[in-house]
Amino acid sequence: MKGSILIVHGLGGSGPGHWQTWLAESLATRGLDVHNPDLPSPDKPSLEPWLATLESELEGLDPEGLVVLCHSLGSVTWLHLAARAQGRLAERVLLVAHQVVVLLVRYVLEGMDEHQVLAVDAEAEVINCSVTSYVYDKDVGRMALERYNEATPLEEQDETVTAEPDAPGAPR
Repeated sequence: MKGSILIVHGLGGSGPGHWQTWLAESLATRGLDVHNPDLPSPDKPSLEPWLATLESELEGLDPEGLVVLCHSLGSVTWLHLAARAQGRLAERVLLVAHQVVVLLVRYVLEGMDEHQVLAVDAEAEVINCSVTSYVYDKDVGRMALERYNEATPLEEQDETVTAEPDAPGAPR
């Protein structure tokens, strides 16, 4: 694989024994260029210092071939960074996140209004380990939804497909 891998942790960081630390070490052992920065104050995060750390980490990394893996609050941080960006930050981005983050990505990328995103949310819970993906549509000049809430990889392995309902904050 050409390029680099950037892993962005969430709340609490990714210390020894965390899957992100294991992944970074495993990939580096295979000779890959892995960046797994410790974002400041992981237990009491603040957006600007996290963004500054990521911006610094991205300096010198070529977006072509860069794969970014973000977890939980790291996903939200990456979305803030991407919203500020003047150009392409990475070739591929994987966000491992909760339902609200998946829906916010749809809201932003698809230009939904509040009623549309709430209608999508009311249709079904986001499946645990589901895939939502986008491809760049050159004809319209933006990302287009390729699949949403898809569990095919789990189903192909005869794994149980589950969904965890949101804690009620307001009526659906």
